[in-house]
Amino acid sequence: MHPITYEQFGAAGDGIADDLPAIVQAHQHANANGLPVRAAPQACYYLGGRDLTAVIQTDTDWTTAKFIIDDRAVENNQAHIFEVRSAHAPIPLQIPVLSKGQPNLGFSLPQNCLVQVTNDHVRQFIRFGLNQNNGVPQSDCFIARQDGAILNPIIWDFAAVTQAQALPIDEAPLTLRGGIFTTLANAAPSRYDYYARGIQIRRSNVNVEGLSHFILMEGDSGAPYHGFLRVDDCAHVRVQKSYFSGHKTYWTTGSADLPVPMGSYDISLLRSIDVRFTGCRQFGITDPTRWGVYTSNFCKDLAIVDCVFSRWDAHMGCANILVKDSALGHQCLNAIGHGQLTLEGVRIYGSKLVNLREDYGCLWDGDLLVKDCVWHLPPGTSGPVSLVSATQREDHDFGYPCTLPQRIHFENVLIDDSQVAADFAGVFLLPDFNPQAADGTAPYPYGLPAALNVTNVRTTSGREVRLCQNAVLEERYRKALRVE
Repeated sequence: MHPITYEQFGAAGDGIADDLPAIVQAHQHANANGLPVRAAPQACYYLGGRDLTAVIQTDTDWTTAKFIIDDRAVENNQAHIFEVRSAHAPIPLQIPVLSKGQPNLGFSLPQNCLVQVTNDHVRQFIRFGLNQNNGVPQSDCFIARQDGAILNPIIWDFAAVTQAQALPIDEAPLTLRGGIFTTLANAAPSRYDYYARGIQIRRSNVNVEGLSHFILMEGDSGAPYHGFLRVDDCAHVRVQKSYFSGHKTYWTTGSADLPVPMGSYDISLLRSIDVRFTGCRQFGITDPTRWGVYTSNFCKDLAIVDCVFSRWDAHMGCANILVKDSALGHQCLNAIGHGQLTLEGVRIYGSKLVNLREDYGCLWDGDLLVKDCVWHLPPGTSGPVSLVSATQREDHDFGYPCTLPQRIHFENVLIDDSQVAADFAGVFLLPDFNPQAADGTAPYPYGLPAALNVTNVRTTSGREVRLCQNAVLEERYRKALRVE
């Protein structure tokens, strides 16, 4: 089967002529005839600002070809350059109610599907802080087999389901391979007007291998990006041996009418399940002028293995997270969610080890395992620092009860405190989250862990690692904890 080439449809590949229309046509022809697409290895494809998206539904090999994405003047900043799209149409569902942990839908489906449900009558993730908002409708996603069995536990009780759909899971894999992409960054005003202009995956069972993304021409201002690689509304995606870039951090005015830092993630996940990054890299992970590289919302079963990223962010409802044999930089790991959160064999170079996001209530409804990790405290750290970082207000309704992980296990954790400040205030296991009431009677009390297991947690200096810096809260911890 001979692959389709972009040159067959008029692409010049000289880095000057706009090849986006030819690339769109090439994929249209390939999709209609079930043919793969292959870029010319020595080509440099210039992709201008026209409102065009190349839809990919067949294997695509970008080889060592270069792609220049010019965002300096675009017709539609919401249009992706490429969209990997499923051939299956969504299936509307009628579901009256759902229960947390429910094992079966109670009806069959045409095939295995990613099911998405929403209750518009309930608001959750009511954000607090400089980017405060009124939250979003209660939602969840899970994989259901053809017989209706639910494979990913439902995390909320749904008294009503106002919207539901099933997205059929493509059985045959689709592969994107290679490609060296360079974005010429936009110079739009620095406000929340997000650009797309990358690669969006909206099809299940996709492999991405050997892709690289670079960014040039970031100036004094710029609008943020949704993510050069977006994974939306799908399952079973693998990204391997790929390179991503941190974007420059700008400043804007947040919803509280105060200045806030604003950045772009190069990787963004939304309402997706079973997405794994392996062997991926980013340079400059401790550069504070660059925003974090990875974010996810409303996702389940996410993993990064053997990766080097400045930041890994799981918020707004993510469940079951694995970070293994990897390095995290100055923005560390930020998490909100449910289920099992695991860091194993991870090197951290930021001011926090595991940070539970304050703006969403520092929620982790599940368990935390930190094993065989090294935490390098930044030079000049004065502290105090805690292995779990949380600042829970207890006077704001986030739309759900907030809690620390119920079972926390630290095993073989080394804290490198060799470059801290002379007045360093020490290392603690659990956070002083500044409780509103010492007796736990605040309007929205923060749930405490039920079990703590600590094995071989130590500092390079020999400083003692204590439970909590706040003596009153420490006593509350001790009463709540079953120390294992």
